[in-house]
Amino acid sequence: MKTIVIIFTFMMAGILNIKAQTEEESVKKIREMYSQVNSNLSNYELTVREIMGESTEGSIFEGFVSDDYLVLLRCKFYGEMGNIVEEYYFDKGTLFFVFVSNTQYSAPIYDENTQALPAVENRYYFTAEGMIRWVNSEKIKVDNTSDEFKQKAAEIYTELERLRNLYYSEPTDNPVEEGE
Repeated sequence: MKTIVIIFTFMMAGILNIKAQTEEESVKKIREMYSQVNSNLSNYELTVREIMGESTEGSIFEGFVSDDYLVLLRCKFYGEMGNIVEEYYFDKGTLFFVFVSNTQYSAPIYDENTQALPAVENRYYFTAEGMIRWVNSEKIKVDNTSDEFKQKAAEIYTELERLRNLYYSEPTDNPVEEGE
């Protein structure tokens, strides 16, 4: 019996190690794809849309397309007391990474003494199976078995669908020139 317990323990340790290696390998590949997208931004077709009603000071959505595929959807939300930038990265239509940066101001933007406070950043890593890693604003990996992790993954997919629908369907009242 003792031998069975020891064998089972080693098997479970091996399975957990394989899962960790697989996650690390996936994250490494995602980081490479992220770098590739960002190093090729000037080669992609860029469409910039001003989306009204999403924030107090306006919103700008930038869509970067390669070979008829959206590779990056960057959404900038401007407010009186800060701004949020959400970046959604895709590989042939499949989400693989989300970067969210939230910058608050010390005072309203119209105050001449306003200063930007340090940005709060979150990073979310995805495979075809779903979200595999979340690095929070403290640069700590959130437990991927926690309810918080699962809820955040669902929120991201819901928000992405909403933002994509806005990007593709919202009429442009005030077109923004590409490259601005």
